[in-house]
Amino acid sequence: MYSPYHDTIKWKRWRVIWLFSGCVMVSVILVVGGLTRLNQAGLSMTEWEVISGVIPPMSESDWQNTFETYRQFPEYREVHRGMTLSEFKVIYWWEFSHRMLSRLLGVLFLIPFLLFVWKRVMPPDDALKLVGIALLGGVQAFLGWYMVQSGLESRPVVSHLRLGIHLVVAFLIFAFLWKMALNRIPERIREANFRIGKYRVTRRASRRILWLTVYQWVQVAAVTAIALLFIQVLVGGWTAGLKAGFVYPTFPKMGDYWIPPELGRMAPWWYDLSHNAISVQFLHRIIALLLTLVVVPPMITGLQSGVRSLQLTGLALLLIIALQITTGALNVLWGVPVWLSSVHQFGALLMLAALLTWKHYYVTSKQVV
Repeated sequence: MYSPYHDTIKWKRWRVIWLFSGCVMVSVILVVGGLTRLNQAGLSMTEWEVISGVIPPMSESDWQNTFETYRQFPEYREVHRGMTLSEFKVIYWWEFSHRMLSRLLGVLFLIPFLLFVWKRVMPPDDALKLVGIALLGGVQAFLGWYMVQSGLESRPVVSHLRLGIHLVVAFLIFAFLWKMALNRIPERIREANFRIGKYRVTRRASRRILWLTVYQWVQVAAVTAIALLFIQVLVGGWTAGLKAGFVYPTFPKMGDYWIPPELGRMAPWWYDLSHNAISVQFLHRIIALLLTLVVVPPMITGLQSGVRSLQLTGLALLLIIALQITTGALNVLWGVPVWLSSVHQFGALLMLAALLTWKHYYVTSKQVV
C-alpha cells in the first residue's frame, strides 16, 4: 500500500537537528540585529533590493556612489555629519551582515525542507506548519524594511512601534521552531514516580493529586510567563527605540521615586504608555517584576520535580532570571552599553527557550505518571 510518507528514526533525527539549527540562526540574527541598531548602523542601507542586495559594493566607485546616496538622507545630516567613507563602511557592513544572515536563514530553511518533502519523510502536518513559519519569515523581512523606511523620511529615527513588532515576530519564529523541535525529540522520560518537594506520590495516586493540586496552576503560571515575556519583548523594543533606558539612570528607584511624577503626562493613557519614554521605562520595570514572580512556580516545581529534564530547565530559569535582573539593572546604571544590551536581549531569548522546554517536559511527565 502506498504511504504518503515513510518516516524513520534517521530522518527524524535530521529534522530535529535542522529545526534546532534554525533556532540558532534566528538567535544569531537577533544578536547581530541588536548590535546593528545599537551601533547606529540600521539605516546605512537605504534601499531594499531582494536579489541584487546580496552583492555589496565591489569597487571604490561603487562605495563612493553608495556613500553619496546615504548622505542624501537625514541620518547623515543629523547624526553622522562629517563621516568619512571608511567610517561609513563599518556601519554598512553591520547592516549588510544582518540582511545576509536573514537571507542565509531562508536558504538553510528552504533547501532541507524541499529535500524532506521530495524524499517523503516529513508528515504533512509538519510540512504545513513549516510553510506557515516560512510565510511568517517573509512577513518579518517586510517588517524589517518597513521599520527601516520609517527612519529614512523626515527624522533619522526608526519607529519604536515598528521596532517592537519586528522584535516580537522574530521571537515568535524562534518559539515555533523550538516547540516543533522539542515535539520531534524521541521521548526519553519514563519515571514511575514524580516527586514534589519532599513528597513522593506513587503511580496509582499521582494522576489525581498532580492534576488537582499542581498541574493546572503551574501550567497557568508557565503560559502566563510566556505571554508576559512576549509583552516584555514588545516593550523592550519600545524602550530601545525611544532610548528610554537613558532616562532615570538609577535602580531600583527612578530617581528619588518609586513611581515617577512624569507618568501620564501625555494623553490618552495608552499613548502615554507607548510614547512617553519615562512611562515606557517604568512599564518595562513593572513587567520584569511581574514576569519574575510568575516564573518562580515553574522554576521551583522543576527543581523539586525529581525529573532530570525538569530539574535542568528549573535551574536554567533560575540562572536566566538572575542574568536578566542583573543585566537590566546594570544597563540602566551604566548608560546602556552596547555589549550589555545585547546580552540582555539574548537573555530574553534564553528565557523563552527555557519556558517552552519546561512546559514541554512538564506535560510529558504527566503522560508518564
